[in-house]
Amino acid sequence: MATPFPRGIEILLKKAAVDASFRAVLLDDPNQAAVAIELKLEPIESAMLQSFPKEQLATIIDQTEVPEPHRRTFLGKSTVAMLLLLPGGIVGTSCFSKGSQPDYPSIPTEPKSDSSRPNENYPDG
Repeated sequence: MATPFPRGIEILLKKAAVDASFRAVLLDDPNQAAVAIELKLEPIESAMLQSFPKEQLATIIDQTEVPEPHRRTFLGKSTVAMLLLLPGGIVGTSCFSKGSQPDYPSIPTEPKSDSSRPNENYPDG
């Protein structure tokens, strides 16, 4: 899946990609699909799902890839297990992932002046 989705939507899409009966529920009523697997959607996730036309949602499901080793988990009903398979696991299960942050270089500091040496910039020393 090229476009990142909020975690709740990602779980629903992956489950629908491997489970035909769940796919039908998701296409008919996305909020009911979440309830069926005891997944609490954030309000923004629910609004996003409701805004997709069924045809577009079906296309997104068709394009959703689930790695073979993960398929069994998404066929089940354990939302916790599904969350563990997503990047970041269940830590930070907010709606949107903040992703990784760049390493900023440290700001160089000026070396401490040695008060025992005279200051060459001032003639008085």
